[in-house]
Amino acid sequence: MSPRVLVPRPVGRAEGLLSALAAQGLNGEHHPFLELVPEHDGDLREAVEDLAAGAFSWLVLTSPAAITALAALGEGPAAALDVPPSTRIAVVGDGTAEALRAAGQEPALIASGSGEALVREMPDPESGEETMLFAASSAAAPTVPDGLAQRGYRVRREIAYRPRAASVDPQAVRDLLHGRFAAILLTSSMIARMAASLPIHLSTQVVTIGAPTTSAAHAAGLRVDAEADRPDDAALARAARTAIDTATDTAKES
Repeated sequence: MSPRVLVPRPVGRAEGLLSALAAQGLNGEHHPFLELVPEHDGDLREAVEDLAAGAFSWLVLTSPAAITALAALGEGPAAALDVPPSTRIAVVGDGTAEALRAAGQEPALIASGSGEALVREMPDPESGEETMLFAASSAAAPTVPDGLAQRGYRVRREIAYRPRAASVDPQAVRDLLHGRFAAILLTSSMIARMAASLPIHLSTQVVTIGAPTTSAAHAAGLRVDAEADRPDDAALARAARTAIDTATDTAKES
């Protein structure tokens, strides 16, 4: 029987990871810890209108959910993002880049997987008038907007969506307690903190998608057994497979 892996990603965000796990011979089970609620307030609507009108030099996106929220408020097709050619787009990681392409846009910069990397890898502003729209979760850390402001950009920060706790399947919680999942995959700092509030059996491997999530897990008191070498679904699935195999081999030797 394939090892069971708990995927607590938000509602609507697990399909790619489940496929990557299946390719590794793992049985991924999606039990969302969060749902992402798009924002519809006037400030964000105004920002989307300004974006379409070419008011920003850069659009900065750190999650697929932000792309979905912005596209929903635009004038074009529901899944399309209305960004003029004069506005360049920077994203954090390959997953957000894929979502951006699905929305009809091509990133000018794909950072290597974290907010810190994006701040570091952005080019210097060409003038003091370079304006930037940063649309993200209400729970997003200030790393990106504050860091880019320090780099000399004029940053407008808008809330694109709000994470809300989902009702977790009680059976999944019991299975986590009793070691019936071989691994749990943590894909954000918020999910790491929520996982830390649940009883996780010592035999269950805790695998994170990258350094920021690992730091949040440690801060919340979780043991982390493995971290993906890249912040994408395929790398996370490989890390889970390796962690599970290593734990199994260790158990056989002891």
